[in-house]
Amino acid sequence: MTAPTQTALAEVALAFAKDCLGWKDARLPRQRCFGGGVLITTRNPNKYLRPDILDDVMSVVEEWTKEHRYSASLHCFEGNAYTAIIRREDEVPGIVGRATNRNHCHALLSACVKAARKLREAA
Repeated sequence: MTAPTQTALAEVALAFAKDCLGWKDARLPRQRCFGGGVLITTRNPNKYLRPDILDDVMSVVEEWTKEHRYSASLHCFEGNAYTAIIRREDEVPGIVGRATNRNHCHALLSACVKAARKLREAA
């Protein structure tokens, strides 16, 4: 397993913004963010996501999981691999999203995207 590139992180963050947050106009600006990081934006200047900042990712993941009665957990294993697990906390508990990556932010966002897609398929 290799560490994700900024491009891979940007792609999963863009999917998270669209699939989980409902930001239909989410995009990755052509310009790099201050400090060289990744930034997902919308036409609304107050809506943005820094997917390379763990605090930002944890905040939006927590908000999204609470809204859908899910819980998120992040586990670190040997070799610096992180596994994020999204579980249902309602009347039908169980794992709805799981992803492993060397980047904790990538793992969390990817697990949420998988859970959101599963939720949409079940509806």
